[in-house]
Amino acid sequence: MTSIIDAITEYATDSFLYLKTKNFGFCELMYKSAKDTKGNLIGSSGSQPIPVTIPDRNQVSLNDKFNLMTWIRWVEPARFDLSEDWSFGRTESEEGSLTLRIVVAHKVTLGENLIFTFARGLPRKLELAGYKYVFMNGRPQINPDHEGIYRTELGETVYEKHRFPWNLYTIDVTFNFIECIETTP
Repeated sequence: MTSIIDAITEYATDSFLYLKTKNFGFCELMYKSAKDTKGNLIGSSGSQPIPVTIPDRNQVSLNDKFNLMTWIRWVEPARFDLSEDWSFGRTESEEGSLTLRIVVAHKVTLGENLIFTFARGLPRKLELAGYKYVFMNGRPQINPDHEGIYRTELGETVYEKHRFPWNLYTIDVTFNFIECIETTP
C-alpha cells in the first residue's frame, strides 16, 4: 500500500518542478511532551503532535527555503471487503480501501488557486506493480482550515494568522485497490 503513497509523492514532485518543493512522503504523527523554559508542560494534554517520516523518523517542519511542501498520512483503518465485481469462478476477490490525508503547505504569495490545481491533478487511476487496479473513489476533499490544520499537524505553538506566510490545507482521498495474488506474498 505504500506504493500508492509513493505514486502521490511522485505526482507532487513531478507536477510542480517550477517551484522549490519538499515532499516528505509517508508520515505519521508522533507525540512528544513539550516544556517551557521553567520545565512546565505546554498545552492542555502535555504532548505536542509532530509529523515524522516513515521509516526514518525525520521530523517534518515548514522550511522557508521551499515554496511548496507536502506529506501524506494514513488516517483511517484500511478496509478489505469481498468484491463480487472482481471475483472469477470460485476465487473471491478482496477489494481494499485506503483513506489518505495529503497535507499541502505553500507560500501565501503563490495564491489561493494552487490547492485546486494540486487536487485536480491528483491521479485518479494508478498503474502499480502488484495490483490489478488502483483508483480514487470519489473526489478529493479539501479542508481549508489553516489554523486547525496547523494545530493538528504541527502542534500548539504560537500561530498568528496574519503573520504566518504559509497556506495549509489537507486533502482527504480514498483509493480502492485489488492486490494481485500472483505477485503479493
